[in-house]
This record gives sequence, structure tokens and C-alpha cells, in this order.
Amino acid sequence: MTKKTLQLLASVALVAGMGFASITTASADTSTGTASTTGNVSLTAGETDPENPGDAGGITLKAVPFITVPATEIDGTDQEIAATVDATAKSGDKAGKVQVVNAGHKSDWTVQVASTAFKSDADTMNASTLTMGTATVAPEATDNTATLPSLVNSAISFNTGEDNANQDVVGATYDTDTKEGVGTFNTTYAGTKLNLKAGNVAGDYASTLTWTLTNTPSTN
Repeated sequence: MTKKTLQLLASVALVAGMGFASITTASADTSTGTASTTGNVSLTAGETDPENPGDAGGITLKAVPFITVPATEIDGTDQEIAATVDATAKSGDKAGKVQVVNAGHKSDWTVQVASTAFKSDADTMNASTLTMGTATVAPEATDNTATLPSLVNSAISFNTGEDNANQDVVGATYDTDTKEGVGTFNTTYAGTKLNLKAGNVAGDYASTLTWTLTNTPSTN
């Protein structure tokens, strides 16, 4: 993936009033002199980490989760099994979160996820569905002034019997006024579950989830 480095420069102009009062006799007119100065701030966007495969043009996918379905006894009927979104595959202290860090880049970004079929040796878990549940996105810093990412997908589901193509997870469209998606944002899930269909056999099933971050520098 092509990596881009963007810089954000900002200038803050401050006006400082300096008064110069001339002192003359009581009958003379009073005159005032002023002078203006500027205050300047240079902000540089956070650097890309070349050793981190979660980086895309300076925006970083810091955390992605595992999904765990507890050991379940098959009863021969369709079963609904509650699952959990667990400690992340990239950073153990970000349990159950998809975390994206945009350290000041003027860029659109999107996270997507794909999966392989759920297999146990030669067996495939057929006709069943794993759903991620309701997604909620929130800033890491409660006083973040940027707008939350506008793309939040609460309809992610995986057909366990086949490979599943990329699905949108969370994403932001940068705008000069709103600064959407700038900062650190966490996406969490509630209501994750497996709808297991009758006809599957016992086994230890596993699927590989591949989380992909892409970015597009904004022209705004």
C-alpha cells in the first residue's frame, strides 16, 4: 500500500496592543500609539511508523479485535449463541475495540474487514451466520473537537460456510470545517452472536478475519 505523509500547518495570529501615552501639560491633547505582533504555531501531522503494517499514509489502525464463540454443545436444532468481541490482535490494552488514530492528517479513511470460511480440519461450518451486532464509535479524548466518523456499520455479518469479501466497518470523510475523523476513535460492538444451523458437526472451528485500513488524501 502506498504510504503518504501529509503535513498540517496552522497559524494563529494574536494582536497585542502596546500603549504609548505622551505626557504633556494638562491642556494638551492626548495621543495614543499602537503596535501589532503575531503569534505563530506550526503543527506537523504525526509520522507514519514504517514497522507497523496498520499504517496507511500516516493514519494508523492501532487495534482490531478477536471474536470468540464459547464452547457449545450441539443439540440438533438451530441455535443462537452469544459471542464476545475480545482483546485486540494488535494491542492487548485495547480490548474489543477497532481503534484508528489520525494524528492531524487531512484525509478520508475507511476500515474494512474480510473473513475466511469457518473450518475444523476438513469440515466447514455450513449455512450459519456470525453477526457483529450494534457498532458504537466514540473519541478516545472526550473533548475532541472533530466530528465523529460518519460511516459506522452495524450490519456486519459473516457467512460461516464461505470466504466473505471486505465489508465496511468504520470510516470518515474529511472536511475543512468539521475535521471529521481527525483524532483517535474507538469502535465497539454489542450483541455479537452466532446463528448456528442444524446439520453441522462437532469440531474446533476457526476463521481468519483480515482488517484493512485505507486512506485517501482530501482535496478539501
